[in-house]
Amino acid sequence: MNSAIYNKVKVKKKPRKDGSELRGREIQIMIRLGSGSLRVGELMDLLGMGQTNVSKAISFLRNKKGFVSSKRDPANKKFILHSLTESGHAYLDNLR
Repeated sequence: MNSAIYNKVKVKKKPRKDGSELRGREIQIMIRLGSGSLRVGELMDLLGMGQTNVSKAISFLRNKKGFVSSKRDPANKKFILHSLTESGHAYLDNLR
């Protein structure tokens, strides 16, 4: 993982009320998705996180922030691929 980016971000540990700050796991997921589309299971393996944490983070990044898009995997329709949107890439670029 690109720790230089991760270390620049203020990591929020307490629950957020306004949804404005990203948590560490959300930053980690964005960094991984910056290299290409991944499934939840792949993110779980890469980051050592449970399915609930990855799924909640993806949902927040997609629905609240607009940083992630999701679509069916054309190779296997039962899986969903997640990738960064243009605004997600811009957010990561701004951290560098």
